[in-house]
Amino acid sequence: VPTTVMHVQTCGYQIPSSSPSSVSVICLSTITPGNFLWICVANVNSAVNSPTWSGDSGTFTLDMANTSVTGSTYGSCYKVASAGGGGTTITLTASNLSWTGLTLEEFANVGLLDVNDTPVEGGPSSSPASNSISPTANGDLILGFSTVSAGGGPPTYTAGTGFTLGAGSTYTAQNEYLVQTTAAPISATFALSNSTRSWVAHAAAYKHK
Repeated sequence: VPTTVMHVQTCGYQIPSSSPSSVSVICLSTITPGNFLWICVANVNSAVNSPTWSGDSGTFTLDMANTSVTGSTYGSCYKVASAGGGGTTITLTASNLSWTGLTLEEFANVGLLDVNDTPVEGGPSSSPASNSISPTANGDLILGFSTVSAGGGPPTYTAGTGFTLGAGSTYTAQNEYLVQTTAAPISATFALSNSTRSWVAHAAAYKHK
């Protein structure tokens, strides 16, 4: 019998340093073994090279490759299809971290990847939007991520229609998600509190178990 995707928890953190050696997200609840994790990174000035993940024994796989916003902020996303669980802290270590935002979502009953888009760079504008994707199964988990160009005060994100705002870092990274009852083309859309930033937007769809 098919199961329904369930959102378990949201965790987001920004390291308050220009050049940390690592950044961690600490969740309020222990991660459940077998659950699905989606982790996105925003890094200022350079792509995160050769990242090392720790805190969970699951396999960290690249979902969205490093994509730059006018060369100032780089976004990337990773997934853990089946978490080892038992902990609350996930740590990213890399040699070139800079004002790094880290966002994490935990879900239950997530299955295989259905469709993954090519990230879009756009703006300056107040309306980040990914490419349209076409899920093939009812009940897919739709995931959205956005990051913005560096400089000035941090904008406030609002989730797109039907989406729930997920983890966000203080400065440059934001997740959103929805469970799509009936399969149909969809984009991950956001609204920003100002229109002065360029942005990257990304969407992916995962089937339920």
